[in-house]
Amino acid sequence: GFKVYFHLQSKRLPARSDLEATNVECAERSQTSARSGRTALIKFLCAILTSLALTPAQSSADPGPDGQSGCAVSVLVSGVIGVGTQDLLARAEKKAAAEGCGALLLKINTPGGSLQVARSIVEMILASPRPYLCVVSPEGGHAGSAGAILLHACHVNGALATTNLGAATPILNSGQDVPSDLRQKIINDTVSWLEGISILRGRSKDFARQIVVDAKSVSAAEALKMNAIDIVATSVEDFLKQAEGREVKVQPLTTTKIHVVSQRIFAVDARMQILQFVSDPEIAYLLFIGSLGLLYFEITHPGMMVPGVVGAIGLILSLTA
Repeated sequence: GFKVYFHLQSKRLPARSDLEATNVECAERSQTSARSGRTALIKFLCAILTSLALTPAQSSADPGPDGQSGCAVSVLVSGVIGVGTQDLLARAEKKAAAEGCGALLLKINTPGGSLQVARSIVEMILASPRPYLCVVSPEGGHAGSAGAILLHACHVNGALATTNLGAATPILNSGQDVPSDLRQKIINDTVSWLEGISILRGRSKDFARQIVVDAKSVSAAEALKMNAIDIVATSVEDFLKQAEGREVKVQPLTTTKIHVVSQRIFAVDARMQILQFVSDPEIAYLLFIGSLGLLYFEITHPGMMVPGVVGAIGLILSLTA
């Protein structure tokens, strides 16, 4: 029985040369199959890309009179204006350029913020190749201090009926009184700057002076009478409707017509919230002191690493305020 079994098994086992030949054949077939699969996949992808390239791009917004898309990137400017706001608007500008949107829509509801950051944002608005449409929203909101300055710089501005704007007198972050000489210097500089913007936009120089020198704040209706804003609206949609077709000047020294039929929301994200948090003057001060304490602990206890790293990061973040 043992001999028969061995004989049968030996018949089942192929020779070594046959196994090698079979393995080579299988490998060749696998490689051929893989190449065929990759070729088929490449052809399939090329077909899709070709069809996309040959298909005319369709947009949810009709092109405007200047050939730009009728969409506007919509950004909510709320809370304290700081480096987070500046970063958010810079990214919104890039989004508008990438998606071919012809305008940016800022919905402003803020008590104010950093004068230096406001200057940087105004520079961005004035240098933009697309118009900024700014409205104080929602009902009951306000554009105070730095918010009023941003509103003044926009190509088309407006406010909902129950909102107010103004009160842009510069103060220290701590809320303390500014020394008289320094206060006069800051006020004169800010007034002359806003008067230049008023001339550029064709708006009231008196209003620009009063909101800085006298901290004047006015209702939307009064601001319209003073030629401080262009539109008083019942809603954001009504504001866009009234702005439609207006001619404005954008850089580089060109004239364009406002045309917005859709909004693309650029939402506040975690990045902006973190920047806003660490740029708050009170938070930044506490972060600065705490970081110095950690760095001191690292110096007096060398080799611990963690306090030094955390302190260095906190110190850098605190300096963004």
